[in-house]
Amino acid sequence: MTQPPAAPAIAIVDDSESEHGRLMRRCARHGDAGPAIRWLAPSLTLPEDLAALADVDAVALPLGVRGATLDDRFTRRLMAAMQALRDRGIPVLVAAGTRRPNLLARAGIAVSTRDVPGSTSTSEACVRAAARIACRGEPTAPTP
Repeated sequence: MTQPPAAPAIAIVDDSESEHGRLMRRCARHGDAGPAIRWLAPSLTLPEDLAALADVDAVALPLGVRGATLDDRFTRRLMAAMQALRDRGIPVLVAAGTRRPNLLARAGIAVSTRDVPGSTSTSEACVRAAARIACRGEPTAPTP
């Protein structure tokens, strides 16, 4: 007997109860439809939380890390966890940033408002792109 296909699901890195998180939830929905959302808190355990992810079709990282540099141990661990997800076939979409480039986009798939028409911010575009991948099985953007 074959298993029914798993319901589409994405992970969003954000505080689900914040104003930004609530906006990201609306961006992931298409009317009443949309993927299931697994929330990951933007915390010091984020690299380990990402490494433990399973059963998601895409990850949306609609934010950056303040003060991120390649010399920073946390940033390097986070980028390594993002690359590990991509190596497992899970696209990691990152808000490209509007005022300055998001360093984390080097380890993921940078998404800008040009990539997702109708989006007013790179955060919105990032989450909408992840939801589209999950719900429609759309191919991911080119690898950076």
